[in-house]
Amino acid sequence: MLESLITLGFKGKILAWLKQYLSNRTIVVAHQGFNVNEHLTDTGLPQGSILIPTLFNALLIIILQLAVTTGTKLHAYTDDLVLISYLITSYPKDATSPLPTDDSCRKS
Repeated sequence: MLESLITLGFKGKILAWLKQYLSNRTIVVAHQGFNVNEHLTDTGLPQGSILIPTLFNALLIIILQLAVTTGTKLHAYTDDLVLISYLITSYPKDATSPLPTDDSCRKS
């Protein structure tokens, strides 16, 4: 996130403040209403702050500018991001396909 902010021109005191805001945060894993584990994290964005939509948009600008490989599509909507990648393989004509070509996998 900080690299994205630097790329977008953030610097000085605002960058230092955002670095402190995003660093050394804790996340709590809860299960059935009980806190199970607490972990330090420097990844992701904290939820519930008025800053988060702005920080997410700053990150999204960088992600959307990335050159994606052929066969990869990037879709963004509101606060969601989806990366769709297709794996295309080809086999020599004399090779055996890893997938069955007969009806042996069909249920009776």
